[in-house]
Amino acid sequence: MKLSTIIVTISWMLFAADAYMPMGVTTRRSTMTMKRGRGSFKKEVNGGGDKSVGGGSTAGMGPSRNWINTNQKVEVLPKDDGKVSLLETGAFLLKDAATNPNGAVGVAKYEGETHCFDSACPQCKIPLTKAKVLPANEETGSAPRLSCDFCKSTYNLKTGEKLASAEKAGFFGGIANAVFSSQENGPLRIFALGEKAGNILFSMD
Repeated sequence: MKLSTIIVTISWMLFAADAYMPMGVTTRRSTMTMKRGRGSFKKEVNGGGDKSVGGGSTAGMGPSRNWINTNQKVEVLPKDDGKVSLLETGAFLLKDAATNPNGAVGVAKYEGETHCFDSACPQCKIPLTKAKVLPANEETGSAPRLSCDFCKSTYNLKTGEKLASAEKAGFFGGIANAVFSSQENGPLRIFALGEKAGNILFSMD
């Protein structure tokens, strides 16, 4: 094993020691439901009291999305601007037995709007629990940015597009960038959140 790989592995373990700790009440698999059929979904979500989370448009709450009821209350969402928390969704496609057993996603509030995104940086694979939410710049227009605290990769929080890094990576982050530079790293995946009867709904669509 190369020395650079060993260094990245050790630093990942130290940096992510508290990763994927649940933000609120632990989700029970037995109570997790995923709406696949649009008809049954429409009856449940459009039955009243449904809305998007974070003060955004409610247009995304229509039956075109497949929603997962996380069985977690909206009260567990971050209340302070710029702080990234993890939300357990139970989404099967997000689960990884080794790194993300409960299908966690990152959630951050900024200027009254709640953003939901992948829990780990696409570049260095480190959990984004210590990432920084930065204001918009000329590159993003009105969209805030998210900067990985480890490798300093920076993303548009509305589109997930990778941007020019806001800061220079440190020693370990630089090694991680070098190790993963040969791999194909996509943008940061952005997800949707909604609310139904006080429960958080989650969609990957």
